[in-house]
Amino acid sequence: MLNEGLKDVGNINMLNQVVDALGEGAKMGNLCPVSGRLAALLGGIIDPSKWEELRAIVDSGATVPVLHPKTGRAYPVQESAASRAGVGYEVADGGTLANLGEKLLAVLTQEGTLRGYTSQCADVSKSLQSVRALGKSGHAVCFSLGPDGNDHIIVNRHSGEVNRMDDDGINYIQKLRVIPPDQIAALQELIRNPDQLAALQEIIRDEHAPDFVRRGR
Repeated sequence: MLNEGLKDVGNINMLNQVVDALGEGAKMGNLCPVSGRLAALLGGIIDPSKWEELRAIVDSGATVPVLHPKTGRAYPVQESAASRAGVGYEVADGGTLANLGEKLLAVLTQEGTLRGYTSQCADVSKSLQSVRALGKSGHAVCFSLGPDGNDHIIVNRHSGEVNRMDDDGINYIQKLRVIPPDQIAALQELIRNPDQLAALQEIIRDEHAPDFVRRGR
């Protein structure tokens, strides 16, 4: 049952909830060493040590995307229609979580595109991306494609852009990098250069994110 004063707008699936293996410090978003290749490409103009990795579980049981308020530290939590209305979410153990507002983030995809990302905020242990919300925003979510069933993608139905998901053996993960507001313009300029964009895409593909970004929840 929901606590008095909270309004239910749908469930957030909290199955497979686990403690982050990297420990509490990792949840707080500690700085990680920066890749030499990435630093060389960005030439000191853009500081990737301030980037934060956002790993969202792509969940067909979630009605809205949600993340912890400490994720995307460079961006403030804003009041949302849901938080003003006292919305709460029912979780798997029968408890409830209050909507704490929303965040509007700039994120870099694994394919090297810079996109806006809007998510509700609640006291969750893992970020969730909603398959239903993706569908409503003009995307198709496809699993087990390819000859071996190893391709899992999110496709923009209007532009045709494809963003890949990772399979960790339990969940399908959307991996994004949160870009601080003061670095957006410089990164946009870099991405406009085809050669630099190709180099950035190669680095993202080849290197493991914990080697050069700050990890969020």
